[in-house]
Formats: sequence, structure tokens, C-alpha cells
Amino acid sequence: MSAIKAVELLAAGQPGVVSLAQGIPSFDTPEPIKQAAIAAIRDGRAAAYSLTYGLAELRQTIACELGEAGMDYDPDHEIVVTCGGAEAIAATLRALITDGRREVIVPAPSYASYPEMVRTAGGSVRYVALDEANGWALDPAAVAAVMGPETAAVLLANPNNPTGHCYPEEQLRAVAELAQQHGCKLICDEVYKDFVFDGGSAYTPAAEPAYRDIVIRIFSFSKAYGMTGWRVAYVHGAAEVMDRVVGVHDNLVTCAPVVSQYAAMAAVTEGAPYVREFRAVLARRRDELCRWLDQYPDVFAYQKPNSAYFVFPRLVSGENDWDFVRAALAEAGVAAVPGVAFGPSGAGHIRLCFGRSDADMRLACERLDRWLARRRSPYPNARDAVKIVS
Repeated sequence: MSAIKAVELLAAGQPGVVSLAQGIPSFDTPEPIKQAAIAAIRDGRAAAYSLTYGLAELRQTIACELGEAGMDYDPDHEIVVTCGGAEAIAATLRALITDGRREVIVPAPSYASYPEMVRTAGGSVRYVALDEANGWALDPAAVAAVMGPETAAVLLANPNNPTGHCYPEEQLRAVAELAQQHGCKLICDEVYKDFVFDGGSAYTPAAEPAYRDIVIRIFSFSKAYGMTGWRVAYVHGAAEVMDRVVGVHDNLVTCAPVVSQYAAMAAVTEGAPYVREFRAVLARRRDELCRWLDQYPDVFAYQKPNSAYFVFPRLVSGENDWDFVRAALAEAGVAAVPGVAFGPSGAGHIRLCFGRSDADMRLACERLDRWLARRRSPYPNARDAVKIVS
């Protein structure tokens, strides 16, 4: 179990906790999406299995949306609808990891469940540390240093969870070139692609014909459309790879929940205005949380996120992140995630989710204000203590 879920279990045992831990958006599923699901149930279209690849009409709808974004994929052989993004990643890893290629390169900090997904698929993880001082940059030279004949894939989230940063195009192109040279795959988990702020957008190597054979792209409806409980996503890539992925997918779950597939179709066709609204709200919450962090330069140092809905501050004191998180939970009633959950280079940080409601964000900050005030030394540093004594 990931540390995120472990924190949520601890929080569940303490009444009244405000959680900034798990990445569940506060937004409800938009009404047109709900109505599409209700209609599918009412009309008797949701009771039976779909094809293992997913409903044909949903795959066609996804293919049209991909085409508008410059990605040409065959809905019959190159798109698989899955039971959430986690299942898409798990099925892809099981399809790619072989006796000859067992290693998966994971830039870190990165999503807490990736390493266990790799291990349960029979693989091993090679971490590459992101450069915090340079906006959590991904150094292609560091990737090249650990890439070799045993590399099955590079697995990354763009935008990144937990740092909330979107990789620039040049970094992703360089990594895609490396994967192509070494005959391995690049798995791009783009669940937060719709939440890029300040007028930016997320580049995807899947839009480049030159990388078509090596890029496997995953998108989940969970975050962008307030559908974490619906458990529906899709993965797309070259037909030869998707043939292997769908074989694993079939044996894991048979097919994605059919009622959720009808909901996903409405999300693609009618969800855009809601996504724009959600993005604007998240950008405001980001700014508010960053202003709050700015009040505590003696506690937190952070890189302002430009995407997703997380901020990943470093604990200036060097305090153990698990100790900080446990104390905040027990003494302030606020749940966060220790940075070490996201890989070795995450140690000494915490992840705060600003996807929660405005009321929860305000309450969490108020509680942390009181708690941090109690924790602060009466003498902020030795020099002040000397001045007061003298």
C-alpha cells in the first residue's frame, strides 16, 4: 500500500481531520456526464460486458479527440479503455516487462504507486532524481546514464505528481530520443494534462509521428472531470504494443465498467466547459496556498507549481517528513503526505493537495497556523537569542 493510502487510513481513525493528502478533486461529476450514465442504465445499455478494448463508439470518440490534438490512432487496434489510470499503467507494465528487459526508469519524485506497480509486474525500478533547484527539471543525461539493454521503459507523469510541474518539450523530446535509441518504451501518464496554469499546455511526444512506436500514452477521466470513483481511463499506442496490453487487461478486468464508459463518452463530447472552470478554480487555490506558504519561510521552501493540484515544499529545518506529517495529523488535525513516499529524492518534503474544497483549504491553513505557532521557538535563531539575553 502506498504512503498516500496509509495516511488516509490514519486520518480515517481520527474524527474531524481535514485531508490535503489524497489527490481527490473537490469537484462533482458534471451533470451531462451523470445524465449520460443514467440514460445508459435506464435504456438497458450498461448491464452487459463491452468488448475488451472498450465500447466501439467510445473508442471512436476518443480517436476523434486525439486526432484534433494531432495524434492519429486507430480506434479498433490502438486504443484500450481501462478500469482507471492505475489499471492502464499496471497492464502496460505487465505487457512490457520481460526476462530480458526488467528495469523501469522512474524520474523522482514521482507518483507513489509507480514503484510497486513495477515490482508487481516483475520488474525493478531505477530512479533518476529531478532537479529541484531548476523547477524539478528532468535531466536527459541522468536518464541516459541509467538506460541500458535491460531497460523496458521510462515511466513518468506529465504534469508531475507530486511536484506540480510540467516537463518542457525539449526534456521530453530528449528522453523520447533516448528510448528510441535503446529500443525501449516511454510511458506518459497524462492524467493532469488539463490542469496546466498561466496559459501553458502540456506537450506530449505521442503527437510526434517519429516517436509513435515507442510512446504509450495514458489518460484518465478521474481528475479532469471529477470522476475518480467511476474508474475509467484509456491507453493508446502502436497496435503491436496494444495487442499485448489488451491481453493483460482482459485477464485482469475483462473490460472497464460499461456505465462509466458511457459517462466517459459524454465527458469527451460535453466536458470541456467544466474543465476550463475547474482549471480556473485550481489556479486560484494554488495562488492562495502559495501565499500561505510564503508566510513560513523558516518552515517551507518550495517551487511554485505550474500544473496539477499539488505543491511539494521542502522542510527547511531538515525534519523527517514522516515525523512532520504524523505530528500535523495528531496535533493539528491536518493530513499531508510525506515526500519520501514519492521516491528517495522526495525525502524531507511534504505534498499538499490544493484540489480540496475552498472550505477545507481555509480550515487546514487555519489549523496549521495555530499548530506552527505552538511549534515555533521563542528565539527564531541563535543571533536573536543573544540579542535578547544581552
